Amino acid sequence: MPIKPKLALTDYAVIFAESLEVLVMALEALVKEAKPLGLEVSWLKTKVQVFGGLQDDTVQSVHACSEDIEILESFTYLGSAVHNDGGSRQ
Repeated sequence: MPIKPKLALTDYAVIFAESLEVLVMALEALVKEAKPLGLEVSWLKTKVQVFGGLQDDTVQSVHACSEDIEILESFTYLGSAVHNDGGSRQ
């Protein structure tokens, strides 16, 4: 019986979307395209950050692929804190 290799990635991906609806569609497409490759999205590590005009809306949560995704005001990416006002600090 042939051994089926299992891929494991530790890299990050960033998805920019013009609306939350487009973001949800992109996440659903990512899950669909990754599955045949043996890859899965880590929903515990998946976060959403809202920028620009969407900040004016009271966004409490994002729901995609039957998962609730945490919304952050800032996060650390490659050693820099990225804030939803567009600024970053090391």
